[in-house]
Amino acid sequence: EKDGIITFLDIGKKRYSFRQEPEYAGPVFHVGYAGKEYTASRMNKKENGEREALFWGARLTLRTYCNNDGLQIVASVKNESSQVFHFDRLSLMLGLDTCMDHFPAWDHVLFPTLLRCEKTHFWGYFCSPDQAFLAIACPEPIASWALEYNQLFPDGGHLIKTVRLDLLSAQKQPSRHPQQADLLPNQEMVWHIRLMDAYSVEDALIKCADVCQAPVFAPEKLILQPDEPFETLVFSKEKPEVSNGRIEYSHKGVWRLKMPATNQTGLFSLSAIASNHASELIYACRHPWSFYLEAARNTVPGTQKTGTHCESWYGFFSAFLAARFLPEKDRDQEILNEFRNMLPLAFDIDKREPIILPDRIQNTGILLSLCEDAWRFSHDVFWLNIAGDFADYLIRNHQRTDGSFERKGVHYTCVIYIAKSLMELVLAERQVNEPYWQQRAEKHLRAAKAAVDDLVRRGENLGTEGEQTFEDGMISCAITQIAMMALLLPPNERKEYIEAAERMLRKHRCLERLGSVDARCRNTTIRFWEAQYDVLIPANFITSAHGWSAWKIYGVWYLYLLTGNTAYLLDTMETLGSCMNLVDEDQTLRWAFAVDPCIDSALWKPFGEGNGHLERAVFGETYIDMISDWYHAPMGQPVWAYRGSRLEALSDRGGCCDNDVHECFKALAEVALPYAYLYENDGEIGAVNASIKEENGVILVWPNEDVVCAVHVNIKKSRKISVIFAKCIRKFEASYGWLYADGHQSEGLPEL
Repeated sequence: EKDGIITFLDIGKKRYSFRQEPEYAGPVFHVGYAGKEYTASRMNKKENGEREALFWGARLTLRTYCNNDGLQIVASVKNESSQVFHFDRLSLMLGLDTCMDHFPAWDHVLFPTLLRCEKTHFWGYFCSPDQAFLAIACPEPIASWALEYNQLFPDGGHLIKTVRLDLLSAQKQPSRHPQQADLLPNQEMVWHIRLMDAYSVEDALIKCADVCQAPVFAPEKLILQPDEPFETLVFSKEKPEVSNGRIEYSHKGVWRLKMPATNQTGLFSLSAIASNHASELIYACRHPWSFYLEAARNTVPGTQKTGTHCESWYGFFSAFLAARFLPEKDRDQEILNEFRNMLPLAFDIDKREPIILPDRIQNTGILLSLCEDAWRFSHDVFWLNIAGDFADYLIRNHQRTDGSFERKGVHYTCVIYIAKSLMELVLAERQVNEPYWQQRAEKHLRAAKAAVDDLVRRGENLGTEGEQTFEDGMISCAITQIAMMALLLPPNERKEYIEAAERMLRKHRCLERLGSVDARCRNTTIRFWEAQYDVLIPANFITSAHGWSAWKIYGVWYLYLLTGNTAYLLDTMETLGSCMNLVDEDQTLRWAFAVDPCIDSALWKPFGEGNGHLERAVFGETYIDMISDWYHAPMGQPVWAYRGSRLEALSDRGGCCDNDVHECFKALAEVALPYAYLYENDGEIGAVNASIKEENGVILVWPNEDVVCAVHVNIKKSRKISVIFAKCIRKFEASYGWLYADGHQSEGLPEL
């Protein structure tokens, strides 16, 4: 410490830095009172090691000390006046450095992976790319928390400096949070905040339960398929009382809560109480997968905007994939015509080159994937030709000698997924049984492999769009592209790629909400700088689930197909299910779920005919609505994709990027909608997107939907399996691989 400010924390061989700038250093009290902000940076030291400061009639005290596994902070406030003291906010700036701003140092920086307020206590954990864990717990109620985002731009940057705990707050909070801002005369409140070394997510949760003397849920899954019972472990020293279900003893300090299956769908909450501490959990019972793709398809007509950013016209994915798997001929042709008419606003179709922001190569990459999807449902080779020619444009103009794709000298292979788009095209070209298309496929595969080989060499030392950081999308898109390439290679050439993808996934886990007890954001990835561009909210906050959460889904699914590790399959479906919860029970599609509990900003609302304006709002832990359904661009005009056009020739009216949510439905169609899964885990056979029964030594599989045309099997030994597809019953004998409705079998990527 230096004058009460922590400079670093050593736990065993681990050292964690603390911020030293006055606005971020800690632990330090920050006080909001009468509309103004104050920092108690100068505190008097007492003989017992406490530091104290008098803020008008409130006495603030702090004491920090180390113990065997970390740090304890004791913070207190006492009202020594004769009047009620009303805080706007009484906060503790933690000071722990969470700023991941350069390679390779970010490997050892703790990220605020999960923070959670309960009515009676507070818990969470930090995690670093090298998988160091630091649990945080407080047995007393904390009103809220906030992340201190940097200000590269007026409305935020891509870094988190540290964490702020709002001990008291007068601002609107989620209903689960304690709501207190007043101190009565002579009233004193004390918080005992522990930072504790941990070695896994589960270990962090156990330690939080112990410190808080509270029940902490530890579910294996929160997203249930139709008619599936719900179970979760609960860490608690004493038997918890639960709001619903049956609680059973499991082993020391661990209980099991069981809920019966239900045919109801939607979000459901549970609570558990022990030692006067209450915890909550939200789980979900999902609809059939087609419910969500149909909802996404319904949002597309008239809401796509061609212009500077592909995120404005991403919705065509949902429309084209629905046309492929849930066809409606007239409707599908209408949306294809809309795409055909909008395309020339951003791309010169005759010259096969982009017109607007031609160097923003992810726009062209996404065009490849869209045209490939248009070809798959329309069977019109026109779209495959466009995709192939624009792939050639990318390779010719933006692929460097090391294999990477670049934009203005910046590594851009993982800004979205240029190589994956090429690989998707390769799979389509291979299906056209003509020498010309086979040659094109080989050319495009060579380019994709060169790009992926570069990713393997670089590890996480990659480039990204915007500010350099250990960035969710940069890493998840690398994992996805490396693992997909492995599936396109012979089995004896895959090892290096699998190892690279798994190593990067382990590092990426610090950016995934794996310990979440909320089905709205379970296992989804952590992003916090999308709102300004997507829905025009001028603030940073965590959007999880968000369209870009789906980038992780592909990579984890590919790793399942490569390794047979069922944990990857369960992770795939859990993350996908959280993303599907962006569709509500009325089939309304929302843009993202905002995780931060108290965002004091503004929402973009309708104002006049076809326009919008900002209206101040305080919100948090809530879904954020789309704006494309009412904020339209002028017909037939390209637009700048968000507020503040940088091109004189373009208006930004109607510009926004909220259609990036449709990446979730692109992932849905690739990994789940047409497939069911049969797997073995801890000796038990389970199923995803199907129900199963064993009869006379045969495993009977009933897919949940008629659209299912293949079942993936991953069991320990070969078994007889009968699959009751919508139009036929097929009999197989298998232990691993794909079983198709036409009767054949394969391994690797599905042959659809």
